Amino acid sequence: MYVCVCNAVTDRQIRSQSECTRGTVAEVYRALGIKLQCGKCVRTAKCIINELRPQVCDTDASISAFAMAD
Repeated sequence: MYVCVCNAVTDRQIRSQSECTRGTVAEVYRALGIKLQCGKCVRTAKCIINELRPQVCDTDASISAFAMAD
């Protein structure tokens, strides 16, 4: 499914790139070589990324995960 119509980015592309990055929307878009335009896709992109990392939804786990990553 298309997530970003402005840049023709699909959910598969977001999933693929979020596995290769820390998983922020900005990093995923940067890895895809695109720039945010209208911004309507950000919420959906975040949901897709968070599906791959369920611990991100828990604030304490999110902080711990980022502390370990550095």
